[in-house]
Amino acid sequence: MTTFAARAPLTALLASFALLAAACDPVGTRIVHDVTLVDGAAIGGEGVAEGEEVRLRYVYGSADTVRLGGEDRTLGALVADDEATRDAPFAVAAARTVDDAAFLREARPAEPIEAAPATVARIPLTTDVDVRTAAAVETVAYFDGERWFAVADDVQADVARRVAPTPVAHPLRGAGALTPAEADAIAGGLAADGAPLVVTVVSPTAFEAAAGRPPAFGPSEPGGLDEYLHTLLVVQRDLATDASRYQPAEEARLYDVVAEGTQAAPVERDAYRLVEDRDALRSLWAELYAPSLDPPPTPDARFERETWFAVRLAPRPSSGYGVEIADVTQEGRDLFVDLRLVEPPEGAITSTVITHPWVLARVLGVEAEAVWFRDADAGDLIAVARSERAAF
Repeated sequence: MTTFAARAPLTALLASFALLAAACDPVGTRIVHDVTLVDGAAIGGEGVAEGEEVRLRYVYGSADTVRLGGEDRTLGALVADDEATRDAPFAVAAARTVDDAAFLREARPAEPIEAAPATVARIPLTTDVDVRTAAAVETVAYFDGERWFAVADDVQADVARRVAPTPVAHPLRGAGALTPAEADAIAGGLAADGAPLVVTVVSPTAFEAAAGRPPAFGPSEPGGLDEYLHTLLVVQRDLATDASRYQPAEEARLYDVVAEGTQAAPVERDAYRLVEDRDALRSLWAELYAPSLDPPPTPDARFERETWFAVRLAPRPSSGYGVEIADVTQEGRDLFVDLRLVEPPEGAITSTVITHPWVLARVLGVEAEAVWFRDADAGDLIAVARSERAAF
């Protein structure tokens, strides 16, 4: 009994210290994800002036309060459970309400910048766009007023590139530090008014390198958090048309020659074919470069926006033979390809080696149902290749 009595005050004292420590510690977890949008006018909302920079602060966790912007903010229910906020633009269902809002929104007038990290311009008479970077960028996505398109990922500084945008359902997923839900909420909010725009995801360091100044809302971790993430997006709302990439109609080239050669796996007779999917392209590419010990990689193709075709000639007895594309024209869903089958001139010195001439080409912005191959000089029909998807 004496021993127990001596220990009792010590036990009570330790319990008091534990209760005091618990009272001093923050209760619950606090997670903040910041999203900075340069050019706040793109995200809409009353009183938003062009040239603003906006920070959206999404808060997660189990705590009742969080200190942001020098103030204690009250955290409420999940946005998904809050009728007043769950349908708000840019709202994320898994976030907590902050002072009865879906997120904490802050805005400042933006100062001028020297250059945007990336700019996108339309190219006349095509669905392609011109992309130019002044800094390294992580992701570039394009909204045409109806659909989102992936434009480029992981592009270095000082690059000028012609790109065929690819339709995509979730353009910002995997970009920056965004969660999938945040990526979809930002994309949905930006597209809500149906106006064309471009979004570039870039690091604050790269933004400063291009802009000549840091973003108004860079990474700024408040104290007492269990996790902090930051993502910076630059919104381009005015998409110009790049007249310098325009070619007059009489000079415009609807097609690109992807590759050509005089050696390949042999075919028994001249072959004219459509290439309609990536598996077919890989198989054809392997045949075209079968004689090569170090073949180049299979080219990228966007079959939903391009038509690819190949012409392969049966074995020829010497060098000097070839196939040339003279012109490509379009009528509806049909393409007309004018070819010249080249032969060595009479008396020409040639190598007595068997050749297998071929050419592979793509037609931009067209998903053709049939390709008609014609003699460029005589106008005679040589062959026709029809799409397996065409209704004939």
